[in-house]
Amino acid sequence: RHNCVKACCIGCTPCQKICERNLNCGFHKCQMLCHSGSCFPCAVTVDIKCACGTNIINVPCAVHKTTPIPDCNVLCRHPSTCHHPSQKNHKCHYGECPPCPQICNVKHETCEHKCPKPCHDPVEPVKIHKKTKLPMGFPPPIAVSDVVC
Repeated sequence: RHNCVKACCIGCTPCQKICERNLNCGFHKCQMLCHSGSCFPCAVTVDIKCACGTNIINVPCAVHKTTPIPDCNVLCRHPSTCHHPSQKNHKCHYGECPPCPQICNVKHETCEHKCPKPCHDPVEPVKIHKKTKLPMGFPPPIAVSDVVC
């Protein structure tokens, strides 16, 4: 706040400087002429939008940092980031899309099995359990080895 050197008296002209005290929001300053007492609350408002811009709420600047982003029922428009042609429908959002919940189903190059895992990139080979065959007369194997299919 500026130092007002005017002495108040009846009939004298008031100070003509701008108040410039910080307002309740902490971001803006009072633009009224010098006055006694508290400043009015900040009148500046801020638009908060969902990611696609369809839903907009207008809030006082004092609370815009703590106001949650408005809900939106518009479907996400981000292109698929996995090998599936389309993602499972989900709502508009900021940041990355949620992981694809679809089954991978990509055929492995070496064995033609379809990958049973949830969607992932890149496609990994499946491990299958295979018993090792030994010539007649040997005891059956104790260990089962993991062989990449």
